[in-house]
Amino acid sequence: MDSIAQPTAPTVPSQARHTTAARPLAARAAALPWYLYTTLFGSTSIAVGLLWDISWHATIGRDTFWTPAHMAIYLGGVLAGLSTGWMALATTFAGSPTDRAATVRFWGFRAPLGAWVVVWGTIAMLTSAPFLVSTVVLEYSEANRQHSGRFYVVSAAVYPLLLLAAARGARRRWGATWTAVSYTVLRLGLLWILPLFPARPLLAPIYNPVTHMWPTEFPLLLILPALAVDLLVQRFGTGDGPRRDGLLALAAAFAFLAVFFVAQWLFADFMLTPHARNWFFAADQWTYYNRIDTWRHKFWDVDIDPVTPVKLGVAFVLAAVSARLGLLWGNWVGRVQR
Repeated sequence: MDSIAQPTAPTVPSQARHTTAARPLAARAAALPWYLYTTLFGSTSIAVGLLWDISWHATIGRDTFWTPAHMAIYLGGVLAGLSTGWMALATTFAGSPTDRAATVRFWGFRAPLGAWVVVWGTIAMLTSAPFLVSTVVLEYSEANRQHSGRFYVVSAAVYPLLLLAAARGARRRWGATWTAVSYTVLRLGLLWILPLFPARPLLAPIYNPVTHMWPTEFPLLLILPALAVDLLVQRFGTGDGPRRDGLLALAAAFAFLAVFFVAQWLFADFMLTPHARNWFFAADQWTYYNRIDTWRHKFWDVDIDPVTPVKLGVAFVLAAVSARLGLLWGNWVGRVQR
């Protein structure tokens, strides 16, 4: 008697399997709440407005409360504040018990901790609007200052904190690199777009009669040390033990300072050459209140503030402290329930 052939399971093509596996990820992306997108747009609007405001002061000088740059800043703050405020109302009055259990209670309302931080930041920004002149200070970022010791000391104190926080706090690989890419894209966009608009100074004394909006400085080469930081974070793993993070902070501080110092030192040399005086790099662009002279093609403060082993040692110590604080911040962000 012939055996009855058993039905075999249909073979699923490889492409179909990949499509099926990708559906949960696509579904999660589509399920992201709308207020995350509005908050992201608001944050971007604030960053663009701040850099635009700096260019406005460097080109025109005189401004009012209603300048486009100020409006971009206020729009970003209001949009983020309203979005998270609505989230608080929806969670308080229409949220499920599970939603309310993952929130912080404030004045009878419930919302995630991050939402309250955004709301408070919006209120603080709007109430201090008349005093907004320039939030971001680019005092040490000119290419002419990048052969001085203070530039590397200040950079070592600031950037490792941000890069390590992004690398550890982001729930994906290459968090520091993507943060540096975002910074670079934003700065390059304004660097190339702002000079397309004609403008003239309105506040005396005018030493340099500019005719177009002043471009912001070419972004620092933070992508390179960010890559080094991400590789180290992946090598050390995701654990946040004090000993492991202490060693990681030291390694990240050394990697950041070594890569950043070499890359920025050599790039600063290039930025003072005629090859960088074009629309792409926007070198040799100065504000209306600068007296144009030969100083613009030289490095500043190299005699009174040289790069020495002592200053590099100070920069390393500050970078290590900054990196350790960044890891603490990133660990906290990673533990926050979203």
